[in-house]
Amino acid sequence: MSPGTAIAPNRVYRREAAQVLRVTRRSFFYGKNCKTPKTDIHYSHYCLSLEASMPGSTQPGINVRSTLALLVLIAATDAFAQGSTFSVAPSYQIPMGGSSSLYAAGIGANLDAGIPSLFGPLDGTVRAGYTAALLDSQAGTIHIASLSAGPSALLYSRGRFSLDASMRLGAFAAFYANESPLFNPATSAQIDARLNLGSMSLALSPGYDLYWARRDGSVAPFYSALSFGLTLTYAAGGGSAKPKLKIDAPELDPFFPAIYKYYADNKFGNVQIRNGESVEARDVKVEFFVPRYMEGPSIVAEFPALKAGETRTVPLTALLRNEVLGVTETDAVQVEITISYNARSSVLSVRRSGNLRVESRNAVSWDDDRKAAAFVTAKDPTILKLSRNAVAASGSSGAVFSESFRKGMIAFAALSEYGIRYVIDPASSYKELSKASGIVDYVQFPVQTLDYRTGDCDDLTVLYCSFLEALGLETAFITTPGHIYAAFALDLTELEAQRVFASTENLIIRDGRVWLPVEATALSSGFLSAWADGAREWREASSQGTAKLFPVRAAWAVFEPTFISSTENLDVVGRFPDSARIGKSFDATMKTFTEREMAVLEKGIKARISARSTPGLLNSLGTLYARYGFIDKAEASFQQAAKDNYAPALHNLGNIRFIKKDYKGALELYERAVKSNPDFAEAALGVARAQFELGRFDRATTAYKTAKIIDPRKAEAYAYLGGESSASGRASDPAQRAAVSWTDQ
Repeated sequence: MSPGTAIAPNRVYRREAAQVLRVTRRSFFYGKNCKTPKTDIHYSHYCLSLEASMPGSTQPGINVRSTLALLVLIAATDAFAQGSTFSVAPSYQIPMGGSSSLYAAGIGANLDAGIPSLFGPLDGTVRAGYTAALLDSQAGTIHIASLSAGPSALLYSRGRFSLDASMRLGAFAAFYANESPLFNPATSAQIDARLNLGSMSLALSPGYDLYWARRDGSVAPFYSALSFGLTLTYAAGGGSAKPKLKIDAPELDPFFPAIYKYYADNKFGNVQIRNGESVEARDVKVEFFVPRYMEGPSIVAEFPALKAGETRTVPLTALLRNEVLGVTETDAVQVEITISYNARSSVLSVRRSGNLRVESRNAVSWDDDRKAAAFVTAKDPTILKLSRNAVAASGSSGAVFSESFRKGMIAFAALSEYGIRYVIDPASSYKELSKASGIVDYVQFPVQTLDYRTGDCDDLTVLYCSFLEALGLETAFITTPGHIYAAFALDLTELEAQRVFASTENLIIRDGRVWLPVEATALSSGFLSAWADGAREWREASSQGTAKLFPVRAAWAVFEPTFISSTENLDVVGRFPDSARIGKSFDATMKTFTEREMAVLEKGIKARISARSTPGLLNSLGTLYARYGFIDKAEASFQQAAKDNYAPALHNLGNIRFIKKDYKGALELYERAVKSNPDFAEAALGVARAQFELGRFDRATTAYKTAKIIDPRKAEAYAYLGGESSASGRASDPAQRAAVSWTDQ
């Protein structure tokens, strides 16, 4: 071959012919058969034969221009596709194997174009590279230019960090001063430890480059080196590769503003996502956003991985701002679902929009009757003011056996005097709509019912329960087929209820609690009639197994209460009945109740006394009078029962003195009761309480400790007597200090 003749590429070698050439510094480029060395650099035992491709030559070769043109075409076609990446990587080259004796450490640089899913499940890379291979003994530099392509795969991803591997096959051209270029195959492999920074990423990139040549029909490394690179990558297409994770159209249920807090932890729809990537999606995060009613997106799901082709259904939850309570007519708002994940060495994201139907703030569906609890707004300022003013209007008159009974009657009288009436809304009837859980009903907030002065069964029940809860009473919803009404808990045990009511038939005993049912739609009929109606409805439905009782406070744990602004109904307070009207109505109802109950109970006890008078029966008659507020009659009965130092009667007489604030007289009677029965806990507590009110706190503490030994459970209610507050003369609750407990036996 004559000098200057172009050197043709070698034929692609066979794998079994590959072998490592040992080289020393002698000759590099030779003419055919190594007869005329071009430089003083040569092999010690072998020469590298580079066959020329000349017209008529039988030596097979590779069409270099066609090969390079094909690789360039691939790069040009895909480089600007959505999701492509572009990288630049300077590197430091350390010759390896046989190259280490011929070459010194050198430098290099690569320009890469990454193409997503070029090889099915694997991404692809096209690389244009340059290496400056420095010869030992200052013999110069061989310049190696390469063009290659191959697959890359994500090995690991966590947050912004990812680890991927790639390998490439292509061709190189080696250039040396005054010599014709050498064209041969090139291979390389690389690991990238990458830190993803949005559209940019930075990676440490160790790799291995191997350039091949043929000698006498065999193939061996021409140059091999371990490279250490620093790769800077830019991801086209908005900062990420084109995402292939798919979001189906979300399935959204109607959104009910009254229970908007419920949706923070409970779904109102689903969305199905499908990983269309050819690789596993990692660190998947699903966000939901309602721009009109949310400050920002909320994360509704996170999972570490979603396999290629895997489909998953994600429940949608969100906490909207309370501005949603301003929706008075059905509306539609836009929602956004965004999913971010790691795949193909990139942080990817995909978004889908949809429409959410927002119902009126008064709307509700009766798939769960407990939803009514969301409308029980006991903390509404208007409700608090009206309910507490009503109780204050009645003073302390009425039955003293149960404060909750008295408050329940007062609240009913206040609403009745306000003039609220029961009206069935044919377009929104609980009776009809409760049968179909998917149909939307209309429920008024309490301030709205006060403003309109009308409502159906759910509206009036919600209003009455709101008043009672504002007064500290525990309430419940009672549901029967097609109907809902109220109940409230009495502060009595079942045994105590049996002693103060002529019959417990009109009460509901459930899990140790005593409930009093009230038909809230019967406001115009009076409390006693509404109580009787509610009890009758409960008995009838219970006999058929269709009656249900839902405590409101338990329902609040699921459907938290919320209320609309009372400023929308400013004139409600001004229209509320005055205290004189409420008090008069309450007194009349209480008198009727007392006479009715007392007549039956008194007759029964007196009949037993007539048959055989005992201190116990006389004392029971006295407690009956006392619980209904007839203190003079009670005292007379207790005095008869106490003639023989009957301890319960002495204790009850002490209570009367205590009520009248005759604490010395009360102390004397309590001490007589203790002397008569040293194990009488109530009397021992009476001693402690009287001593406390007399300012003898040390003695009160001593007496309290005695009572606590006798009956720790009963003593717990008066813990202030034995605590540090005793020394300073302060009780935890002034109302508790004035209350007394009447003893039957």
